[in-house]
Amino acid sequence: MLDIIQKWKDKIITLVETKLRLMQLDFIERVSSVMSNFIFLMVCILLGFGIFLFVGLGIAEFFSELLGSNGLGYLIVASFYLLIGVLLYLLRKQILTKLSNMFISVLTEKYDDEEEADGDARISTTDKK
Repeated sequence: MLDIIQKWKDKIITLVETKLRLMQLDFIERVSSVMSNFIFLMVCILLGFGIFLFVGLGIAEFFSELLGSNGLGYLIVASFYLLIGVLLYLLRKQILTKLSNMFISVLTEKYDDEEEADGDARISTTDKK
């Protein structure tokens, strides 16, 4: 009798350890996914900033040459940047909502896949009855 209890105890311990390890690996996968998306976003922002900066300088030089005044050319481009900044400020709630939805979808992606698989399994077992 003690042998059977010991086997069950070993199986339960193994099951708990396996579940803990699975939770750890799932956490690591989610964190790495979030971090990789964050790093990719930062690289894109930095590249976009550089492109935006040099295109702005080019446009400012173009307006400077066109209008004959360096100050006026740069003022026009600065006004355009200010307009974009105000627009981003006014749309900040929508932008933040979309970004948080992206973040949540990345974090719950695997969980949603598991729910769909469970739902398919439930449907297939009820179909057989």
